[in-house]
Amino acid sequence: MSLRSNCWSACCGLAIAGAALFLWDPPLGRRGEIIYVAPDGCDWNSGATPATAIRTLQRAADVARPGDRVIIRPGTYFERVHVRRGGLPGQPVTFEAAEPGSVHITGALAGSVPADWNWSDDGDGIFSTHTRQPVYALACDDEALFRVPWGGVKALREFAGRPRAWGAFWYEKGRLHVSLREQRHPGRSRLKTHAPVPEPREWGEFKSANVWVESDHVAFSGLQFEMGIGAGLLVWNATDVAIRECAFHGAAFGVKCGTGAKPSKNVLIENCLYENYPQYFWHRDWLSWDECYAGYASSSLVTAVDDGTRVVSNLVVHAGDGLRITTRDSAVHDGVEAVGNWLAFCTDDAIELDGHASHVSVLRNVVIECHEAFSASPVLSGPVTIAENLILNPSGGINGAQLKMLRIEAGAGPPSQAPTANLDVHHNLAFGNWLCWYDRGPFENVRVHDNVFCVSRQNDPPWPDAVADSDNVVDTVDQSAHSLVEMMARLRSAAERDPPHASLYKRNRQLLQIRAGPSWLDWNSLPATRSLEELVRPRGE
Repeated sequence: MSLRSNCWSACCGLAIAGAALFLWDPPLGRRGEIIYVAPDGCDWNSGATPATAIRTLQRAADVARPGDRVIIRPGTYFERVHVRRGGLPGQPVTFEAAEPGSVHITGALAGSVPADWNWSDDGDGIFSTHTRQPVYALACDDEALFRVPWGGVKALREFAGRPRAWGAFWYEKGRLHVSLREQRHPGRSRLKTHAPVPEPREWGEFKSANVWVESDHVAFSGLQFEMGIGAGLLVWNATDVAIRECAFHGAAFGVKCGTGAKPSKNVLIENCLYENYPQYFWHRDWLSWDECYAGYASSSLVTAVDDGTRVVSNLVVHAGDGLRITTRDSAVHDGVEAVGNWLAFCTDDAIELDGHASHVSVLRNVVIECHEAFSASPVLSGPVTIAENLILNPSGGINGAQLKMLRIEAGAGPPSQAPTANLDVHHNLAFGNWLCWYDRGPFENVRVHDNVFCVSRQNDPPWPDAVADSDNVVDTVDQSAHSLVEMMARLRSAAERDPPHASLYKRNRQLLQIRAGPSWLDWNSLPATRSLEELVRPRGE
């Protein structure tokens, strides 16, 4: 008999023996109390102590009241949770791990893949099986498999036949086709997929999340979100949501701020991790940029479009756009901040800014080996400030440009005639490939000043017309530096030509000493962060 059946039987026995019908609505969640949740708990329990923990996060969300703390015991919770009851100003409902990092909230099927997945060998390392549900995400040994965006089995076969191919899959009309690295048999591998989710909408967006927040004044701490498909956390019609010390694995977005009946305001995302390993290696070793972008442009820690959003001290690795930040319109009070984040191995922009982007600050971030560091394509209202960031792109990587200033992405329709406006880029250190990728405008009140750029190539002219370029150091280098130590040495040499830039170097290099992400995370514990640790840590340490 299952644990759930035992719980049901025991509670029914109590109800019959003592006519204790109050068990149907236990007195949980009086204001400011603790509600305990544990994998071996029971939803009929009071939740008042660890010994009387309830079993599901959904039950805790349903009964929590302002000021309550939901303490979640270590384990894996196979749930998709809707939080519809929030707190009050200064009295949030808080969901926190009893031991930070020990709680896994997953949209995966419990156990492994279904037992009725009977594999057929289709040749060339391709295996297929009938499935009862559509498959949009698949992982093997905690590596995400690449979802082939077009071309069917023929494209999968071509991808799998390339040198250094990673795992990939194609699903269509009840049939799943899989190729694993080294042509391994999927029936003898540790596969993981998701429970049923709604089909993606027209533009491929999934209306699915591990936790869907539809209430104000809610906080999350120390949790890990897995197989969310659309998002780990979907903030929908919510104000004052704090997300700290959490990790997001493999969803399209770690945190997605949705567009419901009212804007989602004052969202804080602090000391979190997002990773979609091995996305960076797909592009570096195996796939073209177009192939990777087609399926995984939306793989980001956050898409934030609402006033008062703060994205602080997070770690993003193996992503598409590391952060997508803007504002819904120009009438904002606090704007959006991205401060002190580390963004590494992004196959598109480290930080993408477009739309109104009114009162957006991008300050003191570390960008390592991303296709573009910062994208303004386009910023319509501003002001946007990009300042005191450190950008390091080693030789032989995927880096395209340090700045991207385009009116609209190529092929996406007629270019906008609205100017890219009110953009201020200053006091940054950057080492990499191209200086700026741009079209001819229009541009209005765009300033690039007091930066140090060590780049191997630049356009002629280096900046678009109408961009005010002043007091920058631009050093043309062969980009033979591979380690962070070598890149920093080149930047120091360029900066020391002018005393103000020498002090800029000293200030910005200190960013490498401040590690971002969850405090409980050991970078060597995950493949996604281990490769970053190997790059950052000097040899011999």
